[in-house]
Amino acid sequence: MRLFLSVYAAFFYDLMILAALSLVLSAFFTLTVRADFNQTPLLQHLFQVSWLGMVLTYFGLSYAYGGQTIGMRAWKLVVLNDHQQTPDKRQIMLRLMVSILNIPLLGLGWLGYLTRQQQSLTDVLSRTSIQRIDKKA
Repeated sequence: MRLFLSVYAAFFYDLMILAALSLVLSAFFTLTVRADFNQTPLLQHLFQVSWLGMVLTYFGLSYAYGGQTIGMRAWKLVVLNDHQQTPDKRQIMLRLMVSILNIPLLGLGWLGYLTRQQQSLTDVLSRTSIQRIDKKA
């Protein structure tokens, strides 16, 4: 239960980071397009694709360089593969693609953290896991 709550807390912390990045992306679009891009379907789709790319880049780079997002660092969590190492590029890409499936499931894939194995659907399919970092002096 503790890991489950920590993962959710880290995720909400990361949502604050993503909200700030979304504001920067919106400002960039507003300043460069110089029009209401929500009124133009092509620009609106371009913004949505850019936003998804920004989110995937945030999580992908975080996992690739240290196995942690900013929220995970705050809650002392790390993503590791089966060999207790930072996931490789294939595992990171698979983890990101599977995590997109968790969105329409409203986060139900994370209920696996309440089981004895403490692995979400994303963890199982990407052969990674979120683990707590031991407090060392």
